[in-house]
Amino acid sequence: MRQTFTFLVLTIVISVQVFSQQHAQLSLEDIYQDHIFRTNTVQGLRWMNDGNYYTALANSINILQYSTATGEVVDTLVRGASLMAGDTHTPIQIGSYQFSADESKILISSEVEKIYRRSSKAINYVYDLNSRQIDLLVDGDKQSFASFSPKGNQVAFVRDNNLYVKNLDVDTTIAITTDGQKNKIINGMADWVYEEELSLSKAFFWSPDGQKIAYLKFDETEVPLYTMQNGMVCTPKSIPLSIRRPEKKTLPSPYTSTILERVKPSKFQEVQMLIFI
Repeated sequence: MRQTFTFLVLTIVISVQVFSQQHAQLSLEDIYQDHIFRTNTVQGLRWMNDGNYYTALANSINILQYSTATGEVVDTLVRGASLMAGDTHTPIQIGSYQFSADESKILISSEVEKIYRRSSKAINYVYDLNSRQIDLLVDGDKQSFASFSPKGNQVAFVRDNNLYVKNLDVDTTIAITTDGQKNKIINGMADWVYEEELSLSKAFFWSPDGQKIAYLKFDETEVPLYTMQNGMVCTPKSIPLSIRRPEKKTLPSPYTSTILERVKPSKFQEVQMLIFI
């Protein structure tokens, strides 16, 4: 144990000395802007259904398929140079991606923008592996937590504090909720307190058959408004955030309800509501 500790200390000291020889002075930009101490990782690692292959993201433009037996690349599932949606001539940069359950489609998130520690919003695309066609999920503002239904024919997402579902078969988008409002009502995603303290950010869930969707509704109207610095953007120009945050145990916390909706071909019907605090 002592030898291990000594080795770690020596490694840190040597790393600092090497850095000092190359840089006159360590700055905040080195750490938070240039990320010179960031470790190398495998980006976008996903296991495939048969267990014989996995995929990873290469340079934010290609999705490569690897053999688990050899670790070698066996195929390029998505070539970034071909990812051009609509009239744009600029390839789409892949921030993250997910497969549908049958691995026939890929949901690609681009231009990912952090909200809080675990939440983000992005422009999403649906890529069909059979036809090699890519389509914008929806027009308008960015979406959060876009997720395939179990059958892969629908995608649920949150935008402007409301929950939506797009049916990919008929190309229609339905608003499950319409009462979402900043710093008041949140549907399908958690408020800052639940995300920060309980690690809950995405707050909707498909039933196994894809016929129902359950989601949390947060009413934080009575929670005190609090101004804080946005820790996700560490620059002198970052803008302070105004969020609802209970500062003491005696102050109101978000009022939360769980709602189960039955998915219809053209509408959603509420079938059950459970209230808890």
